[in-house]
Amino acid sequence: MDYLWSFANPKIPDFLWGLSFFVLCFAMALTCIFTKKGRLIKRVLFSILLIEYVTLLLCSTIIMRTQSAGIHYKTELFWSYFAITNGRTELIAENLLNIFVFIPLGLLLSTFECFNRWWIVLIIGLLLSTCIEFSQSIFQRGLGEFDDIFHNTLGAIIGYWIALSLNNLKHKNMQIVKNIWKFISFLCWPQQGKHITKQSQSYKEHDNGN
Repeated sequence: MDYLWSFANPKIPDFLWGLSFFVLCFAMALTCIFTKKGRLIKRVLFSILLIEYVTLLLCSTIIMRTQSAGIHYKTELFWSYFAITNGRTELIAENLLNIFVFIPLGLLLSTFECFNRWWIVLIIGLLLSTCIEFSQSIFQRGLGEFDDIFHNTLGAIIGYWIALSLNNLKHKNMQIVKNIWKFISFLCWPQQGKHITKQSQSYKEHDNGN
């Protein structure tokens, strides 16, 4: 997907970058000020980030791109890999960029309960990439190809996997911190340590009973 090089040297006007950044910061500030519940704040902030990401993605790939003459598309699947074997090594970086640019989509979608399934992330990534590729081809804004759809969808799945791994790591680290705190409590405050242990056991029994 040749448009990906526009992320390194984008053709989006400077005022649009500045305006989008200002709106993002302003919306986040208002959200933090007027919302009291932490979960609601996170939900709103991640929604704003998702909208911002999709907007900049569409601007860079379709809206702000220079129109080219004729309709350009590649229907052969994995043609880029055959081209790489024939010496076009620059396509390696382009394929990696196609994956990388959709990783934020998987990360952001994983923060919503309604989208927090791998197959939902796959479908959304597939649909969004397909819309971009067909729009590029129809409106003569670049080269539409199935390889890009594959790499973009793969990037969304990788982003979801990263979020899932980080979430599991966070829970494991929290458990380690709790165990360390219990150990310190036993060493420094034996009575308090016993109380903490009994309280945690009572919570576990209550959860098992339910």
